[in-house]
Amino acid sequence: MGTLPTVRVQAETKSGFMTINESDFDKRVHKLYKEPEVKEPEVREEKELEVVVKEPVIVRSKKVKEVK
Repeated sequence: MGTLPTVRVQAETKSGFMTINESDFDKRVHKLYKEPEVKEPEVREEKELEVVVKEPVIVRSKKVKEVK
């Protein structure tokens, strides 16, 4: 057994549409559902960061005696 041709029409449902048989479609009653356009994510340009150190960082530590 084959499948019936169907169409999506606008509806007040969670998905925003419902599927009906194509033969039941009446343009006076129904509006065809159009998928919303999906925006491509914005691609950000990578920039090299310049590291600026105003004062040198000096870490001093005590010398530990070696145990023999």
